Amino acid sequence: MKALDKTISFLASQIESLESELADLASSEFDRQVKLLTSIKGIGITLATALIVATGGFSYFNNAKQVSRFIGICPTYQQSGTSVHIKGGINRNGDASLRSLLYVASWSALRGNTTCKECYTRLKANGKPSKVALIAVANKLVRQAFCRNQVRFSLCGWICFYPSNKIAYGGIFCSHFTCILI
Repeated sequence: MKALDKTISFLASQIESLESELADLASSEFDRQVKLLTSIKGIGITLATALIVATGGFSYFNNAKQVSRFIGICPTYQQSGTSVHIKGGINRNGDASLRSLLYVASWSALRGNTTCKECYTRLKANGKPSKVALIAVANKLVRQAFCRNQVRFSLCGWICFYPSNKIAYGGIFCSHFTCILI
């Protein structure tokens, strides 16, 4: 009986130490991801935390389109037979609070993020309504967040990605990495 008690107490102490190590690893990884996401102009701590929690640190998805589809900001089209001229909208299948956080973040991204501002002005110049352009900016923020979270190596202003992620948009190759200029 004493041997069982010793074994149980030993296993309990091992479980406790493993849980503390796991908590330390999780907090350091979470901090790293929050720092990466908040480095994007327009994404604050609240949105970064919500994105990490909702997407499992972007580990549930293979590409940014899957993330935006999960959140519910992807454009959808309804076409069937002769009804091909119906206007599409966004699918609202995802988390409404996360979608609204992204929408509000798109406002601040217009002021600080030059890529988002260029997207917004281009869409407005093409005659799109403001809300449609803001959803496109929110979608661009999701793509930037996904790409920023996939960063593995950075050198001299270039962001390098592993080729398996297939995120290089016409960049040049740097040894075994795929690089794009940020």
